[in-house]
Amino acid sequence: MKVKSPDAAPDVHRTPLDSNEDHSDEVMSSWSLLHLVEECTLCHSSLMEEIGRANSLFGPSMLSTVISAFLDLVHSGYHICNSQLISPLELVRTPVSNGVTALIHFLLLCWSTGSAISESQTIGVNLVKQLGRGVDDVMKREIHFFINQLSHKKVEFSVLGVFHVDMELILTMSQVVASYLVLLLQFKP
Repeated sequence: MKVKSPDAAPDVHRTPLDSNEDHSDEVMSSWSLLHLVEECTLCHSSLMEEIGRANSLFGPSMLSTVISAFLDLVHSGYHICNSQLISPLELVRTPVSNGVTALIHFLLLCWSTGSAISESQTIGVNLVKQLGRGVDDVMKREIHFFINQLSHKKVEFSVLGVFHVDMELILTMSQVVASYLVLLLQFKP
């Protein structure tokens, strides 16, 4: 077992489920692991309730962000294709700067929701690892219950139920912007 120095700060944010280390040499009471799984189950239920509230409360705001990013990207792309930019100062004064700002907002929105979804998926993987460590029947039942809860109540951010906001939305948005730009450039007067 590792011995910490008395003046070392305790690592309160780290649990056995957070690492890929082998804890076979550590003594972990089954009660503490059971308590941890029960707390994770309650925390996940609360998180899902809050995500539901956030989806309904911020759905119109996320929709306006995505639509604004789409329109700004199409407009600035069209402007770049149709004009001869001479200096960087002229680039800043054009609608391109609005397109870059919209793109940054859009990427931040997708990145934050994508990272929350990714973190929720790692919890299930770490719990499955715990099943292979020879836990008792009560613990197995609690872990299976929590894994089922994770698989049936997935962390998803949606825009008014129309589409999900995640990292895949970046690819979808770039495909749609490219399609609209091709159409606009084909039919220009």
